[in-house]
Amino acid sequence: MPRFAAEFLLALVVLALLQPLLLPLWKALALTLANLALGLFALRIESVDGGAWTAMRLGGIDGPEKMVSIPAESLLQIYVGFVLLPALLAATPVPWRRRVGLVATGIGLLLIVQAVSHVVFLLAWSRYQQTAPHDALYGTITLIHSIGGQLFSLILWGALTWRVWLGWPGGGSPVQSRVRSGRTG
Repeated sequence: MPRFAAEFLLALVVLALLQPLLLPLWKALALTLANLALGLFALRIESVDGGAWTAMRLGGIDGPEKMVSIPAESLLQIYVGFVLLPALLAATPVPWRRRVGLVATGIGLLLIVQAVSHVVFLLAWSRYQQTAPHDALYGTITLIHSIGGQLFSLILWGALTWRVWLGWPGGGSPVQSRVRSGRTG
């Protein structure tokens, strides 16, 4: 476990340093994916100055109607998973080739999950904000959207690596391989 912690911290620091370069691309990809689905509901998200987003309802008589703005600080909280998940997967104790596959799979899944999260949030916002802003479902969706960066990263990490940590066949657990080879220390 100490090796995992050291590798995780190293990967986290490297990714945190690269984050200012890579985050604009990540946000643009998530925005594009979300807008593909939102177009079906006559909704759209646009990036505005300072890294914030504005969500709009399309097709109004006077043109697009602004629904909600998401400040850049909130988006950073949502996108913390962009740094967290790859660091967790890169530190998972499996051979390097498998780690690379885990990171690629995890990044792809996280991008899809975050785009879907934006879609669900805006659909809920357009439905409940005007009619029932104190509805429990709306509150739950808003909460999940805001903490989703951390939450989705941990769920995906667990889903992609549970066999490693529990020592199931095919998981490549270092503990399991030491027992099979006769080394227990």
